Amino acid sequence: MVTTFDKGRKELAAIIAIAVLPFLIGAFLFTSFPREDMPDQTVREGIEITQEITISSLIGDGKWRLIHLVEDVCDEQCREALFLTRQTRKALSKHAGELRRVALTAGDLRPNFLEFLAQEHRALSLVSDDEIFAKLIVLVPDGIEANFVFLVDPIGKVVMFFPFEKLGKPLLRDLRYILRSSRMG
Repeated sequence: MVTTFDKGRKELAAIIAIAVLPFLIGAFLFTSFPREDMPDQTVREGIEITQEITISSLIGDGKWRLIHLVEDVCDEQCREALFLTRQTRKALSKHAGELRRVALTAGDLRPNFLEFLAQEHRALSLVSDDEIFAKLIVLVPDGIEANFVFLVDPIGKVVMFFPFEKLGKPLLRDLRYILRSSRMG
């Protein structure tokens, strides 16, 4: 004969098992059968810069920066890169004010390129600094020659690198995530 005390214990154990058992099974399945296609991060379309490089001369207003390294001329792909970053900044909507676009050059630009920038990219800041240019060009991975962008945080640290193929929607995804989760800028 089962006493009510033993019956109560069994019922309590069953209720606890019903609550805990799904978590235990889930933890076992998650650790025993890892999915290789499961991403370890939610963003990172660009390449993270692990080397500690700070650009103190470009900071000051607490904004994030997209830095284009430009030569003295701008071909069609260069114009496309400038267009894509401009549209990406516009697509950030309420976070667009937290991002500035900078064209960094090591020397003088040709007059027709300066005219193009003045007409088409008025919000783009133009900076000529061969020292910063040399610091950043070293960070470019092998095989990538031109039309790339660096992301610099509000305190001047170079955070990410985006090749031309990652401009547009991949850059936008990263920027949205970074600007939403950032307490800087």
